[in-house]
Amino acid sequence: MNITGVPAAGLQPNAIVNAATSYRITTLFAPQKKITASLSAPMPANTTLQASFAATGGGTSSGTVTLDATPRDMVTNIGTTLNSAGVITYTFSATVAAGVISSNRTVTLTVVNYP
Repeated sequence: MNITGVPAAGLQPNAIVNAATSYRITTLFAPQKKITASLSAPMPANTTLQASFAATGGGTSSGTVTLDATPRDMVTNIGTTLNSAGVITYTFSATVAAGVISSNRTVTLTVVNYP
């Protein structure tokens, strides 16, 4: 996701929403699974990256989650499923105090046993 834009003078920038990403999962064996997400590094000061994963495979979405370098549960209780897909919605927000930022982050998804 490439983010560019300049807010009007004196106003906070608008959040940027991107729902152009999806994921696919296949689980063939018990136990249930979950998907976690983490960032390669913390976000710059005064910025936030949130993600929301649509549930698939009978799982439960954790809703909108603020991402950081700690793995966060995104979808839990995923049962046996074959090539199920779900949309990922990212929301980036910043305050004026963030200033001009040039930075990259990698989002890592991991499938692990649940609970």
